[in-house]
Order: sequence, then C-alpha cells, then structure tokens
Amino acid sequence: MKPRRALLAAFTCLLALGGVLTVGTGTASAATCGKRYNVDIPGGRSSYLIQCGPTTTRVSGWLEDTSADGKCVQVRIWWPAHESFTYTDRACPKGTRVTFEHNGRTGRTPPSVTTYTIG
Repeated sequence: MKPRRALLAAFTCLLALGGVLTVGTGTASAATCGKRYNVDIPGGRSSYLIQCGPTTTRVSGWLEDTSADGKCVQVRIWWPAHESFTYTDRACPKGTRVTFEHNGRTGRTPPSVTTYTIG
C-alpha cells in the first residue's frame, strides 16, 4: 500500500507544479544543447533549437496553430538555473505562425521546453 501512496503523492505534486501530464502537450524533457526539436501535438506544432553557451542559453524557433478548434498554441520554457518559466506569444487562429527567441542563464541542466494548446 505504501508504494501506491508514494506514487499518488508524486503524481499530485507533478500536477501542482504546472500540469506536466496535461493531454495535448509535447515536451523535450531530456533536452540536449545544440539539438533541434520538432514537436507535433493535436492542434499545433513547434520547432526550436537549444543553444548553450558559457554564460547564456538560447531557445529559438517557431510555433504554429494547425487546427480551427478555437484554441491557441504556446511554448513554455522552464529554466532550471533561474527556477522560473518564460512563455512565447500565442499562435492562433489556424495557420498563424509565431517566431520566438528566449535567453537565460546557462546552468548544469538545459531548459525544458513544452508545446501545448491553450484556450
């Protein structure tokens, strides 16, 4: 019974920390510096590059709304070195593409990037 309680507590904690397990998201959870990511989710897609320098890390790319469902697409970036999020502008309605470039302090762990629908 204890392992089940521990699993439930961990799941509850993840949901409280930002809906990590939300349906309709795509995440680069084990991000690698210098790699391009192409993410397709229901209703949208994104493409971005994570570039890590000695002091600054850059996440740049685009996102696009691909569905006339009344929702928008957005990208959220978790910066472990800052312990904070940054967000792109929203892309909507269908066919709208938004470019973005966000910079943060380089740390031991690259940023985690999530593409999701909102609205």
